[in-house]
Amino acid sequence: MGLGNSSAGRVSNLEYTILEKGHHLVVNFRGVMSERTNHVINECQKEINSRNTADKFVILNFDSVVSLDDEVVGSIRGLQSAIRRRPAQIRVCCIRPEWKKIFSENDIFLKDEFGEGLESTIENISRINQ
Repeated sequence: MGLGNSSAGRVSNLEYTILEKGHHLVVNFRGVMSERTNHVINECQKEINSRNTADKFVILNFDSVVSLDDEVVGSIRGLQSAIRRRPAQIRVCCIRPEWKKIFSENDIFLKDEFGEGLESTIENISRINQ
């Protein structure tokens, strides 16, 4: 069952960037999250694991994700587990309500780990760190 929109047919790949912002990482995903692009999520997990930084938070930004298929739930769970083992706290932002529901129902992310936009999520983290 795909959880995207009609524009997903035009995009078939997934990319990510990881930016360091103070004591946290921002992971920006762009494209389609599907069985075909699961390996990109796994590569992202490996890259996060290989970083020798003391990040307090890892923000997963879904703003540029055009669709998300059920087949990626396992890979997202693996990514979440790897982040928790760092240890770091997770924040998820710019996520569609239907994806938020899937992640919540599958116990991947906790209710307080969801933020709205990227900027407001970073601001909230800054307040926590003070």
